[in-house]
Amino acid sequence: MTKYIGGFDDFITEGTQAEADAEDKLTQANRIFKLINNGDQFGIIPAFSPLDSAFTNLRKQDALEAAILKLKYGYIPFTTGYTYPDGQQTSKVEQKFFFIPLINLGEIIALGKEFNQPVISGGIQGISSYQVSNIKPEIYLDQTGIMFAFCSLMLSPDTFK
Repeated sequence: MTKYIGGFDDFITEGTQAEADAEDKLTQANRIFKLINNGDQFGIIPAFSPLDSAFTNLRKQDALEAAILKLKYGYIPFTTGYTYPDGQQTSKVEQKFFFIPLINLGEIIALGKEFNQPVISGGIQGISSYQVSNIKPEIYLDQTGIMFAFCSLMLSPDTFK
C-alpha cells in the first residue's frame, strides 16, 4: 500500500483545473437560473465599462464588490462578452457583472447611481433594466421573456467564463 504525503494542489493538473473551472461556471449559471426561475427578487449590475482601462475597471470592480458586501448581500460574479469586426481584425469586449440575490429595486438603483452603471432588477413580477440617469425602466420582460433572455445569455460565447 502506497501512502501519499502531499497537498491537495498536487492533484490538480492543468486539465483537471480547466474541468473544475468549467464546472464552477456551470454551477454559477445554474444558481442564477434557479433564483430567476423561483421569482426571487434580484439585481444585476456591471462592474466594468468598455470605455475604461483594465486597471480602472479592476478598481471599480473591487469598490463595487465592497459596496455590495457593505449592504450585507451575497453575489454571484459572472463574465460575458461579445466580439465585433474592427477593420482587419476582430475586437473583443468583456464585461463583468454581479448578480445580487434578494436586493430590492431601491438598493440596486442606489448602487447604479453610485457607480454610474445601468442596472437590472427582477423578481416574480418580471425584470426591468434601468439607466440610472432617468430611473425609468428601458426594457421590461415578463417571466417567459426572462427565461428566453437568460437562455440566450447562457448560449452566448464566453458567458460564464
